[in-house]
Amino acid sequence: ADYDNDGWPDIIKTNFSDDSNNLYHNDHSRDFTDLAGATGFGPVSIPFLGFGAKFMDFDNDGWQDVFIANGHVNPQVDQHSFGVTYAERPLVFRNLLGAKFEEVGQSAGAALARRYVGRGAAIGDFWNDARQSVVMTVLDGAPVLLRNQSKPSGHWLRVKLQGTKSNRDGLGAKVEIKAGNRTQTLEARANSSFESASDARLHFGLAEASSVDVINVRWPSGRVSRLEKVHADQEVVVREPDR
Repeated sequence: ADYDNDGWPDIIKTNFSDDSNNLYHNDHSRDFTDLAGATGFGPVSIPFLGFGAKFMDFDNDGWQDVFIANGHVNPQVDQHSFGVTYAERPLVFRNLLGAKFEEVGQSAGAALARRYVGRGAAIGDFWNDARQSVVMTVLDGAPVLLRNQSKPSGHWLRVKLQGTKSNRDGLGAKVEIKAGNRTQTLEARANSSFESASDARLHFGLAEASSVDVINVRWPSGRVSRLEKVHADQEVVVREPDR
């Protein structure tokens, strides 16, 4: 996803404990720079062993936040004083205007303060209440459904794609929206994160914008859809044009 809204996709990667997670910023020149340290994304992750990682906008402010499922692979670590544990709490990073990340998991409710042997992570608006929630799989345990009950800080738009020449769900399509002075870009994906598939609908937080100026969809077939002056706070179905 594009965490700094510059139109170029960036990459997050989890790592083993005692190593920082990575945030690879797209430098627009076929190069990526790891900004995990500079943005505050990396240092807090060092004691954790990360698995599923997903971009999401949990507060609808128009900036992609991050959820990470953590859990060690060796139960024996609990028998030693390594500074790590087998079960670990998830990490939730709030995106601060594309420049910094703030880890807010411990203050985001009792469920996120608990420790799990987390593995997969998938996101979706499971209640259709304009808030993205998380399903996390747990090794040797039941999955955990983490309902987003935070108060959204803004408007939103959800885009559902219907392919014709392209695949039915429009997977691989690039969707760009312009609302006010901000442009956001998301790609429809079949799966991402660790052994996980998320809601195929694309969720955009709009902050204070009550409408979207333009929606541009570039389909895998090369066809283009364009919608203008779309009201916020609704799900829009975009069908691939015949030509």
